Amino acid sequence: MTAKKIEAIRRESERRREEARNEILKVKTRMAKMVLDKNKSGNEENCDPRLDKGVKENYCNSNFEYDPVKLMECNDEKSNNFCFICCDNEFGVDNM
Repeated sequence: MTAKKIEAIRRESERRREEARNEILKVKTRMAKMVLDKNKSGNEENCDPRLDKGVKENYCNSNFEYDPVKLMECNDEKSNNFCFICCDNEFGVDNM
């Protein structure tokens, strides 16, 4: 084997190790997020169904900006899902 081939093999090996490190970091991040979400304890006053329409809309837009399905459900006046969606967002499973 030439020095060039050996160096190419080393670079490929390092690339694979870096990919594995990145994958492990992604898994750790997801696990940490799951634990935090489970223990989340928010503000129940945000979920009052008697809130002004504008306040509800601001809450939905700020909390579900990257989730279009939840954003539509949250802003839907006909379905009255605001309280449920808000509570799910404000509180984790341990604090329901």
